[in-house]
Amino acid sequence: MARRQILFTKGDVDRMRAENRRKEVERTEQLKMVAQDKLMRANMASEERVEKKILARILQKEATEKETDEKIAASI
Repeated sequence: MARRQILFTKGDVDRMRAENRRKEVERTEQLKMVAQDKLMRANMASEERVEKKILARILQKEATEKETDEKIAASI
């Protein structure tokens, strides 16, 4: 069975190279966007955890103050 050899002109090769470069740039940009999105989600999750801890501390402080006030009122 004879193999058919495909010949490309210089223009064909240049177009294929340009297309491959374009696809590679597009893939790189997509990977950057995915990494950036992942980082943003991690930061948001971290901020939410910090906010929950702050709220828990505030509520704990208020409960302690209320308990102290009740003890003072009961002792009077």
